[in-house]
Amino acid sequence: MENRHKNFKELTVKWILRFIKFNIVGFAGFLLGTAIFVLAFSSFGEWTWLIASAAGGILQFVLISILNKTKKGKIFDSFDHTKQQSNEA
Repeated sequence: MENRHKNFKELTVKWILRFIKFNIVGFAGFLLGTAIFVLAFSSFGEWTWLIASAAGGILQFVLISILNKTKKGKIFDSFDHTKQQSNEA
C-alpha cells in the first residue's frame, strides 16, 4: 500500500512539473505572437493575426521538441513502437 502511495505521489509531481513546463512554453509562443501582431499590424492589417498565430505555434512546437530531447525538460512521453512489438511476440 505504501509503495502505491509513493508511486502516485511521484507521478503527480511529475505531471504537475510537465504541466507547468507546457504552460511556460505556451506562454512564450503567446508572447511572440503578441509581439509580432503589435509590430506588424500596421503593415498587414487583419492578416497579422494569421501570421502571429502561425509564428507562435511554430515556436511552441520547436520548444517542446527541444525540451523533449532533454531528460529534465521532458514534457511528453514518447511512444516506442519497437517495445510494443516485442511485448506482443
